[in-house]
Amino acid sequence: MNDAKGTYSCSSELNPPPFNEFGEYGAHNLCDKDFSTAWVEGVEGNGIGESINIGIGNELKDYIFFVNG
Repeated sequence: MNDAKGTYSCSSELNPPPFNEFGEYGAHNLCDKDFSTAWVEGVEGNGIGESINIGIGNELKDYIFFVNG
C-alpha cells in the first residue's frame, strides 16, 4: 500500500522481539513501505486465527500488495 492513509491493527504481535537489532514487529509495520520490517503474530503455535485489519477510509484502491517474508 504505497499511499496508505488509514488505520491498522492486529490480533497480536511478537513482543519483545527476539532480535532487538531488527526492531519491533508490531502493526505499525504493515503500511510503512519498508521491506525490511514486518508484522509478526505473537501467540504460541503456528498463528492460526490471528488477523490484521487495515482501514483505508472512503477511497477504494486499485490494488493492495501483501509481501510474505
